[in-house]
Amino acid sequence: MHLGIDAHTLEIRAIEVTDKSVGDAPMLPELLAQIPPDEALASVSADGAYDTRA
Repeated sequence: MHLGIDAHTLEIRAIEVTDKSVGDAPMLPELLAQIPPDEALASVSADGAYDTRA
């Protein structure tokens, strides 16, 4: 599972359920697409558990 969480409110803003073969990097565009385009993002980070070199 990949989550996009508001760091201030802890509200889940984006979610994608995947199997264990899907890393963080490939999911970023799909998660970002769930955030309205008029809302600014201060930063994006990942936990690194399934990081890829690409």
